[in-house]
Amino acid sequence: MIMRREMKRILYFFILTVSILILSGSEAISEENQYHSIYNAQKKLIEKGYQPGLIDGTMGEKTKEAIMEFQKDNGLPITGNLDVETEKKLLGNDAVIKNSTFDHVHQFQSFFEDSPISSTLYMDTGLSYGDYDHGSLFGLGTRGGYPILPKFEINGALNLLFVDFDHRDSESGLSDLYVGGKYNFYDEKTKMSAGGYITLPIGSEDVGQDNFNYGIYCALRHPVNNKVVITGTAGLSIIEHPWSSDDETSIALGGGCIYAESEQLYFIGELLIKTEIDYMMISGGMDYSLNNKNKIRSALGLGFDDGAPDVQLWLSFLFSL
Repeated sequence: MIMRREMKRILYFFILTVSILILSGSEAISEENQYHSIYNAQKKLIEKGYQPGLIDGTMGEKTKEAIMEFQKDNGLPITGNLDVETEKKLLGNDAVIKNSTFDHVHQFQSFFEDSPISSTLYMDTGLSYGDYDHGSLFGLGTRGGYPILPKFEINGALNLLFVDFDHRDSESGLSDLYVGGKYNFYDEKTKMSAGGYITLPIGSEDVGQDNFNYGIYCALRHPVNNKVVITGTAGLSIIEHPWSSDDETSIALGGGCIYAESEQLYFIGELLIKTEIDYMMISGGMDYSLNNKNKIRSALGLGFDDGAPDVQLWLSFLFSL
């Protein structure tokens, strides 16, 4: 326990240090991205016959007037601002790549509690293994989602669980059924969504299931550049304790980063903290596309609290239709 507390202190210090570095550098990164956006827009405006003035990466009056003229000619809201729709119309594929939040790449810990809305049916089927202080948990299952509207997705998950306790017989059984949904309410350069879930108590008590849990969350993604996207999530859950009649209120806070190594390979880092159930885990994984519809995914997680496994492994195959 003493060693675990020391590890938590070291991790908290690491998180604080990294957060300060990110916050101090994010403003400079944002300014640099804004400069390049305006610079590229000015070049495109001239190519299309408009007069934005000097190509200097700054939003001057002539550049605003040229953008307003372009917006008027293309049926866009006339604001004079280089918003996402104007940039996409003006820059075409270059803008889409630059502003991408890698919506086709799923996180591991916050698989559903994330901002992207899928454009098609998807299923993620695989294995998970968690090594705890007093036993281990092996899971075999599937999870997926379907967009019933362009900005609204429903999702669900079901697993077969195998629990091996140190001082009890091994047990196996079905998990509770996860049913959720989320709505994308902000879709500019930053993508933000809100959602909720319930677990239907159809699982086996022998593996700690048969619980009615529910919660809400809000999540975002923001592209730092064309290779890096940062993620964040915050949620509130009411959890029915599996071996008592008391419910617990848990707050979840998470953050992460997705790095595009290539068009096929993405690396995913996450940190997730849940109060009350004493859960804190840092994980790193990869998402590799075999083709446009099929992916292989794997990740390793390290737990830093009693409610999280010491080691967590994921291996899955994700396909979309």
